[in-house]
Amino acid sequence: MYMKSQSHYAKIPSTVVPTLMRVKDLALFIGVQSVLAAHFKHSFMLTDEFAQFNIGWKMIYFLGNMWLRMATYVIGFCFMDCGILASGLAYSGAKDGEDHFDAVRNVNIKGLVFTNKVKYFLSCWNISVHEWLKNYVFMRMLPTGTRGKGIAKASFMSFMVSAIWHGFYPGFFSFFIGAFLMDFH
Repeated sequence: MYMKSQSHYAKIPSTVVPTLMRVKDLALFIGVQSVLAAHFKHSFMLTDEFAQFNIGWKMIYFLGNMWLRMATYVIGFCFMDCGILASGLAYSGAKDGEDHFDAVRNVNIKGLVFTNKVKYFLSCWNISVHEWLKNYVFMRMLPTGTRGKGIAKASFMSFMVSAIWHGFYPGFFSFFIGAFLMDFH
């Protein structure tokens, strides 16, 4: 341990177990990515052979490719979480005698995998940026004193700021406008 357990540092619990739990998630997704990469080639979807598949096989192949791409980002988010957990910055205190390390997170894997709602999926992905957009763009765009009004405008502007943040490419704008339409219903 690099810091001495004295004064206010004495109350910080060990970060080894939560860090190793995130390393476990990291290893799992590296395995998932390795298996999927062997079976789902992105370039294959542009071939004439793929065009001959029926719609069911095309959807399966497309979903496998989406999981492969998602695993790539989840691996990066897990690496970031490992650093935050190991440093102790994620420690949020003890509840019911159990230490919690969820003050800072980048990805909620269970939420990504098991949700069927776009809004919840987006809130589980790149959590720190999602929270920043919510607090500094969405909430500031809401008109004061009018409950329930202006939500569409605030939501749209949050997605546009995110699109600009990612880069000035038509694909990003198309994606984030589509995400807005699926999120806002």
